[in-house]
Amino acid sequence: MSSLRLLFFRECAILFGMDRAQKKQDATAGRRLAKIQKGRRATQFVTKTILQILFFGLLCAAAFIYCSRLAASYLLTHEGMAKRADYIMGKADMQDITLYFSDGCIAADSKLNAGTYAGYTIADFGYSIQITSVRVAPWDMQPYVEVIEQIKNIRGDPNTEGDPSSPPEWTTLRYRIYFGSVRGRWMITGIRIAEHAPEVPPPATPDPNMEPIPMITASPAPE
Repeated sequence: MSSLRLLFFRECAILFGMDRAQKKQDATAGRRLAKIQKGRRATQFVTKTILQILFFGLLCAAAFIYCSRLAASYLLTHEGMAKRADYIMGKADMQDITLYFSDGCIAADSKLNAGTYAGYTIADFGYSIQITSVRVAPWDMQPYVEVIEQIKNIRGDPNTEGDPSSPPEWTTLRYRIYFGSVRGRWMITGIRIAEHAPEVPPPATPDPNMEPIPMITASPAPE
């Protein structure tokens, strides 16, 4: 009987020891799993943070490039096209044109080299240009703007004495103006006629260059 009791207690001790060992192993495995999950969460957090930083960095870079292109394109369009008109009218030099237009654009611009007003001395004219469309985002392979250019009220005299003719009228055109980097500078690289005599939208504000200046008359003195 005593031997049976001894065997029973021995088996209980073995089972108790095995149970404690199993619990210890489970606790160890649980701690390892917790460490693995913690490391995984930390890795995911770091990866997510890096991706967010890269995304916002690319977004800021794209916004900066877009704003830079937009500002440069507006400046080149207004100043460059105005200088082009001055050159056609004989009131600017080629050196002024090369500040805005690439050599290839100048060579291909038929109106710039036509000499339409070469036989006249232009005194004055009203110039107006409206930008109607802009495509200068960083992902645009061929950045361009579309404009409507007008010249009215051209006043001038023929260079030939006795010639009664007047300077020819300017045809209103819609242009597509292309831009690109030339030797590290943002320049106009191409001009293409998109439409002849387009419908001109009314300007947001009156253009003093296109409107006659009203005469100022003195008011009669009160009697």
